[in-house]
Amino acid sequence: MTDDTLAVDLRRQLQAQATATPLRPALDAVHRRVLRRRVVRRRAAVAAVVAAALVTAIALVPIARRSTVSAVDRAELPGILLAPTKPTIGGQTGRTLDRVDAPSAAWSVVLRAGDGGLALRSAVVTFPVEAAVAGEPVRVGEVDGLLTTRSLTWPIAGGHARVRSDLPRDVLLAVARATTVVDGHPRVAGVAGLRSVYRGVFEFGTQRESRYGAEEFGEEGSLGRGLVFGGTLRGAALEDRLLTLGDGRPPLEVNGHRALRWTTASGGVAWEVRPGIQAFVAWSGAEPDDDAWAAIVRIAEGATLVGDDAWAATDPGDSSGGGVSMID
Repeated sequence: MTDDTLAVDLRRQLQAQATATPLRPALDAVHRRVLRRRVVRRRAAVAAVVAAALVTAIALVPIARRSTVSAVDRAELPGILLAPTKPTIGGQTGRTLDRVDAPSAAWSVVLRAGDGGLALRSAVVTFPVEAAVAGEPVRVGEVDGLLTTRSLTWPIAGGHARVRSDLPRDVLLAVARATTVVDGHPRVAGVAGLRSVYRGVFEFGTQRESRYGAEEFGEEGSLGRGLVFGGTLRGAALEDRLLTLGDGRPPLEVNGHRALRWTTASGGVAWEVRPGIQAFVAWSGAEPDDDAWAAIVRIAEGATLVGDDAWAATDPGDSSGGGVSMID
């Protein structure tokens, strides 16, 4: 029986008993009871809507904050400290710095040949990237790409992907044709002779540095009186950049690691700590020659990689503009 039917039925009963009972007080009591029932039901409905909204909001919070970066990509980034032999000279000893910038929106896959290493017989596939403006037109599946000496860029998944490599052009083409994009991330199917060593963010935007004066190492005769600095960073951006800077000279060796050299802003050597994490030592000042390279290798061989606690103990400063700024 509905509230309205109940009210009508009670009204009739009360009218029939009008000679014995006052009508107005009884009707008022009925109306109050009906109104109370309606208010309770409306409040219950409003509470149900509010509860549903809260459940939805709570469910969405973890989704919005959940990282898409894999556990490997979250690996600790070590700091790097050098070992000056004359730390009282130059005034730069102990100066450490965290360069912090927003991580790249691009993602990468790094492939290596069996005898490959950092920027040596390797390929870096990145998506999304800017469209190329020059190059030799080549066919990549059903689309046209642009090929240069060390890179191939082609349209895919509503954007553009790029493979940068020092491997022969047929390998670049094979890698491009084996590349797909899944949920905005590049994926490379098996390519003969290559193995995947890293898949993750292209550039994390964090770089740790330690800075010294060249004279603190007794190397001012080879390196001048400029700055010597060590650095560490994560991602594929450094390898991608080194593939554009390689001058064809054989790599050097730093404590058993193959170290690639570059010659912008004087020069430096970089090596792989493990896939996705790199270290480097560089200088600014003297022109790069055999003496300078020998000196920088000596300094690099004295480098120590340290964890978060040891790095924090150096009280590092901070600066915007991370990435691979030291080799630009």
